[in-house]
Amino acid sequence: MGVASSPDLANLYGCFFEDRAGIHSHPNVSFYGRYIDDCFGLVYAKNKLSAKRLLENLILFNNCTIEWSASDSYMTFLDMMLFFDKNKILQWCPYRKPLNYFEHISWISAYPIYMKKGTFLSKLSWVAMLSSQYNTYVSACREVADIYIARGYPPMLIASWLQENYSVHWDACLNNNKPTKADILILKSEYNIFWDFFNIQLLAERMKTG
Repeated sequence: MGVASSPDLANLYGCFFEDRAGIHSHPNVSFYGRYIDDCFGLVYAKNKLSAKRLLENLILFNNCTIEWSASDSYMTFLDMMLFFDKNKILQWCPYRKPLNYFEHISWISAYPIYMKKGTFLSKLSWVAMLSSQYNTYVSACREVADIYIARGYPPMLIASWLQENYSVHWDACLNNNKPTKADILILKSEYNIFWDFFNIQLLAERMKTG
């Protein structure tokens, strides 16, 4: 953890065992995905126990313990909740964890207005990606607006940002156009040995004594 290459190494490690298990071509697995160390699967099974055992026996990472939970009605995955509606159609919506403290840039902070607006618009894109239906997205946008107003943002300013941008972000979410591929640049950083001789405690003392 904390090393720049950690996510790539974790994904390569998990991919090795997933490919060996053939999880992506299994006839009873409709979908399987993983975000670093969080796995998610849609499985055809007689009951929840059978579905859980299927993945427990298929997905085995050396030196790792994976704890699976199963449900035939709904399941949370990271910031998203998936569920079956009354017509048995799979839907999804944003999910907020119980310990979410809604920490956003406050209006009284020294950040420039364009940065504050940028964080708000990024939230609209976020809820658009996590909403399968337009009504769900609209409701999530209103919740985002309420959170920012609670952080001190002028209600009329938030209303104007929302009015100008919410439909744009929903349309962009539905757009399947892939971005143009750019040339790949590989950058490598080097450790500066200066930090081996730097004394942070001495710096703190000098700052206090002037």
